[in-house]
Amino acid sequence: MLLHCYPYHRQAAWLAQAFPHVYCDVGLTLSYTGPAAPRLLAETLELCPFGKVLFSTDAYGLPELHLVGATAFREAMTHWSEDAGLRPAEASRVADLIGAGNALRLYK
Repeated sequence: MLLHCYPYHRQAAWLAQAFPHVYCDVGLTLSYTGPAAPRLLAETLELCPFGKVLFSTDAYGLPELHLVGATAFREAMTHWSEDAGLRPAEASRVADLIGAGNALRLYK
């Protein structure tokens, strides 16, 4: 699991698509980059398979950071799925995989 990859999120995404045992986390990237979050998520999803990306809020300290992280993820996913032209069902499936499904599968 590659964690905290920003500003090397594209390299991490490439490694995740190239090697079957490598996965990529985008939590820190989205939570701490503000308005750039949609672009950074899109750059990650250009290379990394949907089944190998995991989201986390990466929050520590202030409880509000959990809300900030979750909001950044939702907004970035919405922008990305609209730009990618995904139908609502497809967008929901990808968001479910990245938001929870992949972690549940990996960590059992």
